[in-house]
Amino acid sequence: MSSIDNSPPERIPHEEYTGKERAKARQLLPDSVKRLETKIDSLIQTDQRLADSVGKLVDFFKQIAGVPEGPVPAPGGIDFRSYVR
Repeated sequence: MSSIDNSPPERIPHEEYTGKERAKARQLLPDSVKRLETKIDSLIQTDQRLADSVGKLVDFFKQIAGVPEGPVPAPGGIDFRSYVR
């Protein structure tokens, strides 16, 4: 998008934009980042709503199937959680 220029007389590094499109893109970058943040926030909210809905759906099916509340025991009566640290 840009390049660092150490040319005289200042010898101070600064960004140099060649062309109108690159300069325009640099000026509009904060707006683009804001729009991206808004989209990400929206996706996070959608993901949370979907996770809640799936949780409710699983609870509903457990209730219909008659599965007791609490952790489901592993097959063979082994509690695999005791191995996870």
